[in-house]
Amino acid sequence: MGSAVRAAVDTALHDWLGKRAGLPLWQLLGLELPPRPTSVTIGIGTPEQAQKRLQDWLQQIEVKAVKVKLGSPQGIAVDQAMFDAVLKVLPSSVDLSVDANGGWNLPDAVDMAMWLADRGVTYLEQPLSVEADELLSKLHQQAPLPIFVDESCFTSRDIPRLAADIDGINIKLMKCGGLKEAMRMIYTAQTHGLKIMFGCYSNTALGNTAMAHLSPLAHHLDLDSHLNLKNDPFAGAAIVNGALVPNHLPGLGLAYHAA
Repeated sequence: MGSAVRAAVDTALHDWLGKRAGLPLWQLLGLELPPRPTSVTIGIGTPEQAQKRLQDWLQQIEVKAVKVKLGSPQGIAVDQAMFDAVLKVLPSSVDLSVDANGGWNLPDAVDMAMWLADRGVTYLEQPLSVEADELLSKLHQQAPLPIFVDESCFTSRDIPRLAADIDGINIKLMKCGGLKEAMRMIYTAQTHGLKIMFGCYSNTALGNTAMAHLSPLAHHLDLDSHLNLKNDPFAGAAIVNGALVPNHLPGLGLAYHAA
C-alpha cells in the first residue's frame, strides 16, 4: 500500500476518533494552539516572476514567513539573482528560508549556505540530492545555517542514520503515510535533538488541516499548497495573522463542498 493511501486511511481514522470523542484532534492529543506562522512558497523562476509571486502572496494573506525555492539547473549565479530580487520586495519582518530541492553539489551548497546566512536566511532545506546523503556530514561541518532534510527522510526509520549530520527534518503527511507516522517521526526527531518542520505536496485543505493539528510540535510550517487551489473542495484550518489555525470542531474540523 502506497504512503498516500495509508495517509488517507490514517487521516480518516483520526477524524473519526475526534468526532467520536467530541473533541478537535489537537485537543484530543493534549496540545495547545499558539499561533504558528506558515511560510508561503516562491518557486523557481526569473527574478521578475519571483517578485511578482511574492507581491501576490502579500496581497492575498498576512505573510509572516517565506520559503524560496532554489537549485536552478542553470547554476548558483541564477539562484542568487532570483533570491536578491525577492529580498528587494520582502518586508523586513518576514522570516526567510530556502529549499534547494537537492539541486546543489557540495561546493555550491557550502558557498550558498554562507551567502544565504549573510542575507538573513533562517535554515536551508535539502541542499544536496538524496544520492549525496553521505556528504551531509561535510556540509554540516562547514555550513553556518541549520540543515533540514526532506527527500532524504521519508519515515522515522530514516532519522537515526541522518541525525548526526543534520539539524532538522521535514515531515509531509503524504510522504510519511499518515498522522500516526508523523507523530512517530516527531518523537524520534526529538530524541535525536532535531528540529521539526511540516511540509506539503499539492495538498488540499484536508491534508494541511490535518498537519496543522500537530503544529504545536513543529518549529516551522510550510503548509500553503491549498492556498494555490481555485476549487479546493475542503475548508478547515484558517489563516489567522499568518498562522494556520485549526478550529474547535470535532475531529479535523473539515467542511466539504462539491467543487
